[in-house]
Amino acid sequence: MRTFKLVDGDIVFDNNGELVMVEGKEEEAQSLERIFSANVREFFLDPDHGFDFDLLKTKRPDKNLIRLGLIAAATQDDRAKTVTATTIEFDNSARSLAIGFKIITKTGNTIESEVRL
Repeated sequence: MRTFKLVDGDIVFDNNGELVMVEGKEEEAQSLERIFSANVREFFLDPDHGFDFDLLKTKRPDKNLIRLGLIAAATQDDRAKTVTATTIEFDNSARSLAIGFKIITKTGNTIESEVRL
């Protein structure tokens, strides 16, 4: 698959003003990052798309529930085969969460990335 390259949700243009496209492993990683960055029920055309941010809205978020939510979100992309590793790091002072993931796709690619929420 081939699609627009996104950085922080914005479409990327090169120095000549042309759209930058991604495909292959980079597109697979971007697709997964977009799923994890979207709140479930946020996109009216597909209310099941995304990660359930409600898992984060407690004083003491449960890392095991977040991992399960991460796996559920990853399987929304049909190309994701196995979630082999996750890391979850809270930064209370910045009120942010970093979710690292390692996913093996059905095409055999290993996607390692991190999403900050």
